[in-house]
Amino acid sequence: MRTIDIGGVSVVDTKLNLLEAKYNKLPLILNFINAYSYYCFFNNPKYRKSVENAVNLPDGISILWISYIYNRKVPFRITGTDAFMYYLQRAKTQNKKVLFIGSNRNTESLFQKRLDKEFIGLCYKYISPTYFASEMSESENKMILDTIKGFKPNYIFVGLSAPKQEIWSYSNRNEFSEVEVILNVGAAFSFFAGTEKRAPLFFRKVGLEGVFRTLINPIKHFPKDIKSSWFIIRKLFSDIILSRKN
Repeated sequence: MRTIDIGGVSVVDTKLNLLEAKYNKLPLILNFINAYSYYCFFNNPKYRKSVENAVNLPDGISILWISYIYNRKVPFRITGTDAFMYYLQRAKTQNKKVLFIGSNRNTESLFQKRLDKEFIGLCYKYISPTYFASEMSESENKMILDTIKGFKPNYIFVGLSAPKQEIWSYSNRNEFSEVEVILNVGAAFSFFAGTEKRAPLFFRKVGLEGVFRTLINPIKHFPKDIKSSWFIIRKLFSDIILSRKN
């Protein structure tokens, strides 16, 4: 298991079943780094702080490409959706309590319907805070923290989209002393509920899930893709030129 620096962002190359043995400080906060979160790291100070104080796993194929350019060579990626399913199954088999925090209330009923069908007996709660652009309201944040204190979940799955979910998890980290794992899993809620189609297996195997999502919903994803891609190209070019000069 290694911590690998790829142009300033640190990720770990490990399997999910080895993480908790390595990081025994609670809670274990897991982020999943793709091209857009790589962009956010360098352009959003709050998000950067949250990433610097969490365990970050390489999600997007672009992160692997970047690692090769920096000669760091991250060997494989772990998507937030795959981690979501891994810990969900683990919660069922080990009788863990789970709290889901999702921002899309249209997803909630479909999400719980599938959960009740496929994970019978799972002890869970689902919270849908009102949509917020950057920071959750104090009243809703207090409501969620009160729920955590009363429910005492082992796992918390946060699906508020990046960078909001990572910033929220980090900002409230001192309230999670009894929580084992926090996963900031973004679109995994929508994939699980079926409100957003996950990429077919072929796209996943070759690492082009992001391309599929953009083709399905270009209005939502294309601006992020352009912004993050242009930033990464400029950063790589700048870093390579500077390294040659030195």
